[in-house]
Amino acid sequence: MTHQRTVIGMRLRLTLAAILLFAVSSTLPAQNRCGGGLNLTVECSGISIGNSARVNGLRINWRDRDLDLINGLNLTLWAPKDEPGGTINGLAFGLAPAADRMHGVSLGLAAVVPGRYSAGLTFGLLAVVSEGSMYGVNLGGLALVSEREMSGMNGRARYRERTWVAWLWYRRVRLPA
Repeated sequence: MTHQRTVIGMRLRLTLAAILLFAVSSTLPAQNRCGGGLNLTVECSGISIGNSARVNGLRINWRDRDLDLINGLNLTLWAPKDEPGGTINGLAFGLAPAADRMHGVSLGLAAVVPGRYSAGLTFGLLAVVSEGSMYGVNLGGLALVSEREMSGMNGRARYRERTWVAWLWYRRVRLPA
């Protein structure tokens, strides 16, 4: 019984420490040219925990905001409050990853929200919603919405006669220079 209490107590302490780390790192002022957050980086290359504007490597963040340039993996745990701006090159993963420009693979557990455009593979379990254009392979579970053009392979799921059917369509368009 004592061993079980020790394990539960240790798990509780680790969970509280992780919550505290995220809370503190999201409110830290800018430490260097990379922006705020807890930056384990050398000249913005490495691991960043919190709201850093520029990172080459791994960025773990509660909510995207005030982005400039992320090269690598951007892991977002919650949906953005405002439009985050900036560019993500590489893998964007989270509940609803968002940026002004998204290049590479963007995977959202709920949605993916590119601003100006997304290029590459974009998949939102519920939806992909863009204020601009989408290029490449774009898949949304229930909806695929773009205010401008969509080119490449685009699709969404549709419920029809007791089965989910994936609807895909392909359109070839020249990309802007």
